Amino acid sequence: MELFQKGDVKAFNTLYNRYYKRVFHFLYRFNQNMTDCEDLVQETFLRVYKSNGSYNHTSRFSTWIYTIAQNLSYTNYRKKIRMDLVNFHTDELQQHHEVSEMIENEEYDPEAIYQRRYILEVFRRALKSISGDFKEVIVLRDLQGLSYEEISDATGMPMGTVKSKINRGRYQLQKKMGKLIEEPNKKRRKFTH
Repeated sequence: MELFQKGDVKAFNTLYNRYYKRVFHFLYRFNQNMTDCEDLVQETFLRVYKSNGSYNHTSRFSTWIYTIAQNLSYTNYRKKIRMDLVNFHTDELQQHHEVSEMIENEEYDPEAIYQRRYILEVFRRALKSISGDFKEVIVLRDLQGLSYEEISDATGMPMGTVKSKINRGRYQLQKKMGKLIEEPNKKRRKFTH
């Protein structure tokens, strides 16, 4: 990396050849999608190329590149979640078409559809409301399936801190989800008494 920072483009090719597979496997654990991984690997190396001046030699290059890859993957994940949520709010004609297809397939269960959408929305709101450090490790561990070691490498946190933040984050998430689910029930009870 030092050679590349001094203008040696061949050094970048060496880094690319040396780290391509490692970064790909790292990203695959986040995404489980070959096409997404290939795009994210290319974007990671593009960022390395453009941001070579920001690399600090006090940290390991592998930690730096994995952090870039992890951040790109996290951004990609958030975009997909947003797209999934947008898909829940399609126009009436689309909904009518979807309902018609489900009825024809005899798989239409309005209660189950409502429950899935409701739980997803509660989860999304609860996750959004917890603090950033907890949110990051929960997404990495529970949604993207990274090991504690991989999370430690990607975030730069010691292993004990990662485990502690995951446990505390899960507890916060559970409490927030409980409150969000309880709110409509309390309102409903007020009107029935």
